Amino acid sequence: MKFYTMILIISMITLNTPYLEGLIVKRNPELLFTGLDEETVILDIESGFYNSLNEVGTTIWNLLEQSTSIGTLKNHILQTYEITETQCLEDLIFFLNQLNSQNLLVFHHAATG
Repeated sequence: MKFYTMILIISMITLNTPYLEGLIVKRNPELLFTGLDEETVILDIESGFYNSLNEVGTTIWNLLEQSTSIGTLKNHILQTYEITETQCLEDLIFFLNQLNSQNLLVFHHAATG
């Protein structure tokens, strides 16, 4: 069930970070993808569109195999890459919004299952 829009998620960064970090996300199981070196190519058969992810995007994509909270994704990125927490969260939300706008992700909140 996809019900979060880019505006909602961005506004939640400043309004309610704990709620935002509790959002659960996983990749759309209907997509095909493959790894190429440190990159990933995702193909949406239905639309015919494909996306290419760099090393950081691939790291996040691999974590999204299972339902994962945004807070867990943020913490993993902070432990793996040299980045501030604020920049990490902003970049992560931007990236997730890009994927979400192309129906590559599924979101829900932990409290709603």
